[in-house]
Amino acid sequence: MLCREHGEKMARSSLLKTALFGWWGVISFFTNFGAISANRNALRAYQRLAEPNGEMQLRGPSAAQVQHQSAMWKFLGLLVMLLVLLIVVGVAVTMLTS
Repeated sequence: MLCREHGEKMARSSLLKTALFGWWGVISFFTNFGAISANRNALRAYQRLAEPNGEMQLRGPSAAQVQHQSAMWKFLGLLVMLLVLLIVVGVAVTMLTS
C-alpha cells in the first residue's frame, strides 16, 4: 500500500485513464462502470489515510516530472473529450441533414 499522497495520485491517474480510455469496445463499455467504481473506492480509501508526517523522499521520478505528467494527462483528457464531442456533433448534424 502506498502513502496517502502517492496513493491518491495513483488512484486519480487510474480513474482518469479508465474514464477516458475504457469505453472503446462493446464489452468494455459495460465493464468500465465497475472499473470506475473500483478506482473511485480506492481513491476514497487513500483519502481516509492519515496525513503524512515528516519529510518524504521520492524514489523514481522527481516531483516536477510527476506534476508535468499529471498536467499532460489532464490536457490529453481534454483533447480526447473534445474529439469525442466533435464526432458526436458531426454525426448528429449529418443525420439531421440527410
